[in-house]
Amino acid sequence: MNTVDFTILAGIVIAALALLVAGILIFAMRKVIQNAKQEESHKTELQKAIIATQESEREEMANNLHDDIGPQLNILAHKLVEQDSALYRTSFEREEMNDIQEIVETLTLDLRRYTTSIFPHVVRTQGLIAALRITLQHFQPQWEITFQSAVSESMVFPDTFALPVFRIYNELLNNLAKHAKPQQVDVELYYNYNEFIIHIDHNGDGLTQNEFMHFAKQGKGRGCSSILNRIDQLRGNIHLWNNIEISKITIDIPYEQPKN
Repeated sequence: MNTVDFTILAGIVIAALALLVAGILIFAMRKVIQNAKQEESHKTELQKAIIATQESEREEMANNLHDDIGPQLNILAHKLVEQDSALYRTSFEREEMNDIQEIVETLTLDLRRYTTSIFPHVVRTQGLIAALRITLQHFQPQWEITFQSAVSESMVFPDTFALPVFRIYNELLNNLAKHAKPQQVDVELYYNYNEFIIHIDHNGDGLTQNEFMHFAKQGKGRGCSSILNRIDQLRGNIHLWNNIEISKITIDIPYEQPKN
């Protein structure tokens, strides 16, 4: 074999080895990517299972409260009405009876609010979008509100998505009522590029992004930690911005519609 032939052969061998190494590297990279995707998929499925278990436990607790305590309060309220004229003769007794009736009514409303907080059946019965609209309307006596949705109320979301989203939204509204004390609240919903987006504008005492993260890391005050944990569970993001006139909150949560 002359020098030229040897050089050509060596070149072919080196090229073949280079292709082999490149192939091995590509195969290895694909394997790593595949394993990473499988691991991510496993984490997602595990997270869904955890959320489903939590929601099942909350539903059972809410049903027990509703079924065990609710009827008893209703019976008590009816008995108070039935015995209204017979139980008291003086104005003092009448005032005491009115106080008791007010306590029973308050307990009934509190029970309804707590059971909704534990497990919001309205999400199951009305759907997520309608539930978000209805919940905002509960604040209408104290706020001027607008609600706009680019998402149809007929769009169906699984419980593992809809229930945590409702809790995030509900807790945000309650925090606005408790801490920000706005007069005007505007809510807009979008679904773009496999992301579910909630945008809230209000004219109350809003938080900046840094303030929100500070409260969330402290784990106390304004419920920021709970809100952030729920958003993290859904692999979403929250962005806050405010000035003297307007405060904005945007939450974007990834959601891919199931394929038929």
